Amino acid sequence: MTSLVGATANPDNDKILIISMSRNLNDWIREIKVLGLEEEYIQLKNPADLHSTKRIHIVSYEKWSQGRIVFAPIKHESCPTCTSALNFNKSLQYCHICNEKAVPKSERYSMDRLPVKCPCCHNDWKNKALFCKCGFTVIKERKKSLSSYFHRGYDAAIVDEGHYLKNGDSQRSKSVVRRVKTKRRTILTGTPAENGSSDLFWQLVWLTGCGSHFEDPLFREPFQGHGKVGEEHFGVYYGGGHAKTLLETDSIQSRVSHQEELWNLLDTLMLRKTKQDKDVNSYIKVPKPKHIRRHLDMIKADKDLYDNILTQFKEWYKQELAKREAAEFRGEKYKINAIQVCSWLTKLRQAASCPWTFEEYKPSKTEQPTKIRYLIDKAKNYLRAGKKMLVFTSHKATAEQLGVLLDEILPGKSAGYIHGSVDMKYRFELMNRFQDPNDNLSILIMTTKTGAESYTLTEARAVFLYDLEFNSKKIEQCYSRAVRWGQRFEVDIHWLISVGTIDANMHGLVLSKQSGVDLAIDRKELDFKEIAKEFEGDEGIEPDEIDYEAFAADMLSSGTKREEIFVS
Repeated sequence: MTSLVGATANPDNDKILIISMSRNLNDWIREIKVLGLEEEYIQLKNPADLHSTKRIHIVSYEKWSQGRIVFAPIKHESCPTCTSALNFNKSLQYCHICNEKAVPKSERYSMDRLPVKCPCCHNDWKNKALFCKCGFTVIKERKKSLSSYFHRGYDAAIVDEGHYLKNGDSQRSKSVVRRVKTKRRTILTGTPAENGSSDLFWQLVWLTGCGSHFEDPLFREPFQGHGKVGEEHFGVYYGGGHAKTLLETDSIQSRVSHQEELWNLLDTLMLRKTKQDKDVNSYIKVPKPKHIRRHLDMIKADKDLYDNILTQFKEWYKQELAKREAAEFRGEKYKINAIQVCSWLTKLRQAASCPWTFEEYKPSKTEQPTKIRYLIDKAKNYLRAGKKMLVFTSHKATAEQLGVLLDEILPGKSAGYIHGSVDMKYRFELMNRFQDPNDNLSILIMTTKTGAESYTLTEARAVFLYDLEFNSKKIEQCYSRAVRWGQRFEVDIHWLISVGTIDANMHGLVLSKQSGVDLAIDRKELDFKEIAKEFEGDEGIEPDEIDYEAFAADMLSSGTKREEIFVS
């Protein structure tokens, strides 16, 4: 509402463009109507709408940045009149008995309704392909994104969830940074940087109107390069130098540098309010959450699987080193595939959290997987006390399995799950039930990518981070579904970390990123003493008798060591 008032109050803004996530459009439209501007807005859906004379044009990121495929009607396999298949030309859709062309079906192909065999060459259709090598395609036409028709007729632009501009190669970033050239520009986001100060580069490029490069807005001097080169220099200068890789993360290292210069720069552009600010906190009165970081010792079955995956990763890497050495001997170049390395790291993360998803996993007959046992024990305690809880995981399969395992762990207490494939209508049905204190839906499991933004779930009294994302602010956004305006109680945030695994590395990485972002954006440093106090399960240690920084560093170093895999 503040942005709308500011933009519409300026008489020079004859036309205003608002770009937001599709799930937030209704919120914008509601505020437009509250301001009495319902006759002055249009929601952009096709290129003709861009030329509307209405003052406020609102559009989703999806429509603005992404092209659309129109699928062709599904081909008949036989003549719809005489049902002959032998005398029916599937390619031409012509029947030689009826001597007429078949009327096209009303149903169309889709990603879920692709042919089993090509209607033209009759070869097996390749899974998820849109074309056959014979030339047949299930696509009727491709429609360009609305940004492709942009006519530069706007005076002001407001970009909601502006942190999505962090990647200059993404369609979202290109559709805004390269296309939207208005005189007045506004970005709205609660998390300007999610992984470090480097995330700010493309937002600053657009806000300062510097095109494909970034200039210091104080002195209007180009910042050491254009485009990707400028982004790299910006990251090195303000982002603490080149980042460490995941398996090198055994301590907290803030990813920020020259922060005083960065603060001066941001002071010219950014207005920032947080829940902790005194004037805001006294108004919304959201209790500070209680963080509980729990190191869990894996049972033998879980550990055996993890060690097996670790060994496979090491053997694969040795083979890659041998291939590179052989290529160098021949005078050729050989690059180890970074995507495959990431795939192995993902396997390690899954092995540490959801070992049952691996075929080679041999479950214990007497013990449940470590994290499952801990989660169920804690869940029962919360449910007995009449408290609802949220669980976040990075993996779709884990969300589904947890939904089954946690359902009815206490009679009359049900669980549900939400991930990207769950229908939007059903998602909101589940969330409305969860927000109803009288409904028996007491546990809601969500994937981090799907559940981290826009939703309010203040009936939750506990949030479990079953596994960790690379994105530190995404994790904060997850538990902020419960810790937000309307929450009247202290919320417990449980961090589940399998000790001796990549979980500990992820934890260190997350804290390093969080530390850098907090220092760069909110100008506060991470408190080692507070972090150490949040570790649970180390009985017998008197809080006043330990070196908190050393204790936290020791906990963070209990992960998988780089030398266990990357041996030279």
